[in-house]
Amino acid sequence: MPKANHLIVHAGLAALLVTSATAVAQTDSRPSLTIAVNGSLLLDDVDLVIQAALDGAGLAWVTEDRIAKHLESGALIRVLEDWCPPFPGFFLYYPTRKQQPAALTALITTLRLVA
Repeated sequence: MPKANHLIVHAGLAALLVTSATAVAQTDSRPSLTIAVNGSLLLDDVDLVIQAALDGAGLAWVTEDRIAKHLESGALIRVLEDWCPPFPGFFLYYPTRKQQPAALTALITTLRLVA
């Protein structure tokens, strides 16, 4: 079973969508662990990060829903699975108003339909 400190020997695939090139691992039973991710590939598109991982360029830190089919097929594997708590999904907090903007109402309706 890999350990969190093994991350430093792997090439990391960094995405410009995150605020820093670090991997943060945390569980309820352990303190958080922050490790600088080294790598020569910096991408600004999650799909490109996934493709680079599929091509063997390094480890990618992405949400499971984005790679579910690759996990099922065995094209990608999880590393440090015990450091990956389940993600219950996003939550939307918004003020309740009688005169809510139409765009917000449409977003809420759409999100309720796809949930």
